[in-house]
Amino acid sequence: MASLRKDVGLIRNLVTFEVAARTLNFTHAAQEMGVSRVAVSRQIADLEAAINQKLFTRNHRNVELTAAGKSLAASISPAFNMISDGLALVRGG
Repeated sequence: MASLRKDVGLIRNLVTFEVAARTLNFTHAAQEMGVSRVAVSRQIADLEAAINQKLFTRNHRNVELTAAGKSLAASISPAFNMISDGLALVRGG
C-alpha cells in the first residue's frame, strides 16, 4: 500500500491508459473520456515517463500495446472493473 500512496498522482493517467489500451486508439479514447486527443497523448506520455516504460507503439493511424503495455493493461483493467462494480453496488444499495 505504501507504493500505491506514492503513485496516487498517476491514477488519472492510469484511467486514460486503460481506455486507450481497450480502444487501441487515442482519438476514440479521447471521445469516450470527453477530452482532446492531445490530452490523452500527453497523459500517456507522462505515465510512460513516470514508469520509465513505453506502453504503446505509435503508428500512423493507430497504436499497439508493447509487452509492458499489455502487462499493465492486464493488471489494471480487472482492478478498475472491481472499483466500478463496488461503486455501483454502493450507489444502488
